Amino acid sequence: MKKLSFILSLLLVIGCEEEDGEKSAFVGSWTMTESSGGIYMMVNKAQYIKAGEVDGDVKAALYTDQGPVDSFSMTDFDVNQNMDGTFIMLSTPYDTNLPSNASYQLSDYVSSLDDYDYSQLSVNTMNDYYDFYNMSGNKQYSIETDDNGMNTVSVLDTLYRQIYINGNTVDDSSRYSIVSGTIKEVGTQIQANQPIEMMDDDIGLPSALTLTLNADFTGSVEEVFEGNSMVADIRWFVTPDSLFGWEYCGLDGDDNECDEGPVFNNFKVTENSLVLGMYQDMCEEYDAMDGSGYCDEMMYDAYGVEIGTLDSFWAEINVSMVKSISSKHYTSTYQNLKLNKRSRSIFQEIAKQKRHIKNKRSVK
Repeated sequence: MKKLSFILSLLLVIGCEEEDGEKSAFVGSWTMTESSGGIYMMVNKAQYIKAGEVDGDVKAALYTDQGPVDSFSMTDFDVNQNMDGTFIMLSTPYDTNLPSNASYQLSDYVSSLDDYDYSQLSVNTMNDYYDFYNMSGNKQYSIETDDNGMNTVSVLDTLYRQIYINGNTVDDSSRYSIVSGTIKEVGTQIQANQPIEMMDDDIGLPSALTLTLNADFTGSVEEVFEGNSMVADIRWFVTPDSLFGWEYCGLDGDDNECDEGPVFNNFKVTENSLVLGMYQDMCEEYDAMDGSGYCDEMMYDAYGVEIGTLDSFWAEINVSMVKSISSKHYTSTYQNLKLNKRSRSIFQEIAKQKRHIKNKRSVK
């Protein structure tokens, strides 16, 4: 599944560290021997869903009075048509290795609000960002929806660089962008009453996992993806109601901030083995957060799943580990090292889902 742009996170439980760390069987260095699982959905009706596959693209070409400067291919998009109007959002694909990215938004309000129509292109680089606007309403676009609910969007729009000088907004007609192209959602057919794995191509279980747990509830985790290693400091916990997990530290540049890690609701630990199991009913969490039907609404917004056809949406992960010979107190040298865009841990992604979907709902 290409679009997971927004789908994967479990409820983080802040652990009550009542177990004596010095006597805990968890303390030591553990190496993964086996893992399985993922994120799954089941529906009661065969249908096409939006899994992020597209055909075509919309390009944003940047110009000055000297000629072309840069160009961006935008293939991630979303269409929202409601009582207020039509709203199109396009962006370059997520890739942490790219030095720059672009996002485009077109807002076409209902006729009574035509004066507020606008479009905006934002370009972010490693050092700065640039905004281009079209406030004139002089833009062309079309949206066609096929029988399976898949959208085809065409855009032709010219936007001008907008900059703030001495507290004033200045439109510079010598620098502009032309946003143009056609992009089509390609639906993915799914069958009824069969588990569907909702995993992004660049998110998955690590091929190797080393977990170091210190007696003071600090530690480290090393996850390997296609030969690339990601190492992070962690804070681990065991709760009285038999939950075990860890939180990643320093993900946002703050070494004292630890969050967004997995919570396992089933575990078995002996002197030399550690077996972890995670099962989470996603819809139970969502509906508890915002009322019955919230999960249906979110899956419709994210994937186009027909309302009333979602039977279940859950996460299930199982990990088996053995204790390593060396179990010294360890502090990692590297914080959250990501070597390429595929180095994305399912444990972190699962922990982001609720926050991400809640934010998505508040924006809409």
